[in-house]
Amino acid sequence: METYYKNLRVKRGKTIENQIRKKIETKEHQDILLGILLGKDESIENEIKQNFIQSSLSHILAVSGMHVAYVIAITSYILTSLKIGKKKTKIITIVLLIFFMLLTNNTPSVRRACIMAILSIIAILINRKSDNINNMAVSLIIILIQNPFYILNTGLILSYTATLGIILLLPKQKEETNLFQKIRKLIQVSISAYIAILPINMLLFKTISLTFIFSNILISFIIGIIIILGFIISIPIHIPILPFILEILLSLLIKITEIFSNIPISNILICPPTYLIIFIYYTILLFFIYLKKLKRKIIQKTNRKKAINKCG
Repeated sequence: METYYKNLRVKRGKTIENQIRKKIETKEHQDILLGILLGKDESIENEIKQNFIQSSLSHILAVSGMHVAYVIAITSYILTSLKIGKKKTKIITIVLLIFFMLLTNNTPSVRRACIMAILSIIAILINRKSDNINNMAVSLIIILIQNPFYILNTGLILSYTATLGIILLLPKQKEETNLFQKIRKLIQVSISAYIAILPINMLLFKTISLTFIFSNILISFIIGIIIILGFIISIPIHIPILPFILEILLSLLIKITEIFSNIPISNILICPPTYLIIFIYYTILLFFIYLKKLKRKIIQKTNRKKAINKCG
């Protein structure tokens, strides 16, 4: 069975690669697009790969939760347009997420994002409330049952820590309705993830970036379009304008990484923190998260009392 899935993954991966190689003219752009869509970064030139790392954008070349979110968005949009029922749409989305895991080598970060997404969809299907922390825990248990040594995997550690940071640190707010609110949300997501992984990042890579927010905000406006168009041109249907648009966007992406990698404060070498400092950092962080939750509960309790008094 495992051999069958491996052969299927290789075959589908090759189909996507062939379509990209056929439709995108510049080899540099072909390699980057394959890195973005499938996490295949071995063909990318070392200089370009280094620019991604030094500009704090290397996560783009590793398939992650962002890619999964776009897969769900694309699938939902297409199936809704075809007027397929909500229940069928969600079931098809689950099947596609499983296929996407197989297609992208089933790496820990992809598995984490896909399992969490599948659990959230299942919760909706059975009319239950979904909890992100519980979904994270279940996904981690599933991954470690398959391979306990993944607990030492750098990608898994960073993926789970960043996701936990976003869940716990991101301020609760209403859905974004304008550009300013969307930019603010992007900044908050980037900061929340970075705060969560900062000491681990410093320990593993011995660097710190002071421009990560700006580089991530800039690429956030184009990376979604690149992923969506990339998957569309992977289908054996030729739409002449799409490869041209992709070439422009990929050139812009390369330029952004080049500019930020040359800014001195983008990649500052530091002395890595000790385990004691990391422990103290996370203890303080958890304490502030606890205070934040406590404050929210007090506000909710006060509001309930005010509402009861008004009704009384």
